[in-house]
Amino acid sequence: MSLAERDNCLKWDGRSPGHYEVYYLKLNHRESGCAWWLRYTLLAPQRGKGTAVAEVWGIFFDPNDPSLNRAFKQTFPAAEGARWQSEPFSFRVGERAELSHSSARGELRDGESSLAWDLRWEPCTETFYHFPIAAMYRWPIPKTKLLSPNVDLRFYGSVSVDGRTFVLSGEPGQQSHLWGSKHAYQWVWANCNAFEGHSDRCFFEGLSAQIKLGPWKAPFATLVALELDGQRYSLGGLWTAYRTRSDIALPAWSFAAKRRDIKLWGRLSARYEDFVGVEYTDPDGEKLWCNNTKVADCEVNLARRVNGRWTEPVVLAASRSAALEFVAHRKDPRIPIKI
Repeated sequence: MSLAERDNCLKWDGRSPGHYEVYYLKLNHRESGCAWWLRYTLLAPQRGKGTAVAEVWGIFFDPNDPSLNRAFKQTFPAAEGARWQSEPFSFRVGERAELSHSSARGELRDGESSLAWDLRWEPCTETFYHFPIAAMYRWPIPKTKLLSPNVDLRFYGSVSVDGRTFVLSGEPGQQSHLWGSKHAYQWVWANCNAFEGHSDRCFFEGLSAQIKLGPWKAPFATLVALELDGQRYSLGGLWTAYRTRSDIALPAWSFAAKRRDIKLWGRLSARYEDFVGVEYTDPDGEKLWCNNTKVADCEVNLARRVNGRWTEPVVLAASRSAALEFVAHRKDPRIPIKI
């Protein structure tokens, strides 16, 4: 097994309460402009808060006609509906949904509406780690751990939505893994690997999150990274993370990060109708509300200091093909909750 595949292995021991775990995929179909968000999840509530469940989520985004957006969820008792193994990695929920390190399949229905997917990809050779210090994946804080074993993928296969079939032949997307005992207090997350004119190994990943320690809310920590032309520019060290400017105002997020030799700044935004609202539940029963789209616009700028002078910025742009997610402890009345 590669290290990236090991990073996909389930962290839950199958018994302990107070744990949640999520695998998610996002993918874009460039010809139609449509996109999908697929989630395989586990929730083991704290003692006295309920029984463990496994779920499959599927959300479809159509930027040409947002009235066609669809959201699905199916829930199973974890003891009966979840099966997993480590070598090779696989996680199965129910009879129709399974995720491996190089494939995913599933089917969801809601009345006469349906979503089905059969996907495969060439796995990444290295995991993308969001945290700047490896020990942060072992420390009790932060209470959520996030990494991307397959941060920049090309998907093959097909997805069907309400009778429409989309054939995928090298379409951009990613697969990530997160787990923990409690979500961050609030955050914004973004990803794009469908930049115009850059079809190979070019991606942006951004996260700006605030955690809560008892009654105290920590400042936002912002981690951003760009891979371009085989070189990765990461601005996510502990000092940089708390100095990076992060302006969060749904439906847009802008950021500006700088270190001695690199500047990285940009903006992502979408229309309100492009977002789908969903409800998250922590192991302690607390609720959060997520507003998510996979069809946001994205612009990222990169400048480097060479011989003491800043270069002209490289500008990367993507239209209606970026992921953008806002999560907070209150609902936004402009975006209906679908799950």
